[in-house]
Amino acid sequence: KGDETKVTMLYGNRTADDILAKGVLDDWSRAYAGRLDVTHILSQEPAESSWPGARGFVSADLVKAKVQPPSEDVMVFVCGPPPMYQALCGPRDTKEVTGVLKDLGYSDAQVFKF
Repeated sequence: KGDETKVTMLYGNRTADDILAKGVLDDWSRAYAGRLDVTHILSQEPAESSWPGARGFVSADLVKAKVQPPSEDVMVFVCGPPPMYQALCGPRDTKEVTGVLKDLGYSDAQVFKF
């Protein structure tokens, strides 16, 4: 009660059929509008599909557009395959942040790799 935490989820998948719990996440986004924002990004969705959302990979431009800029009350949680870690924040088994998140100014203390 009284918690106004805002959560932004950049959820990358290969295709629309690969999105786990899409219905639940979309329902929660509607139920908690202004507090939960889920953006689905598809890397291998067929060009002829009717997918209306983002395509490609989680990029610096997408992070800048969707995630709050670095500040003392912002945390970033990263989970995914090794190539995503390499691009966004560096290897999962190291605390040091590299890649896109470092370039955007997020610190080692703000980025949690799991």
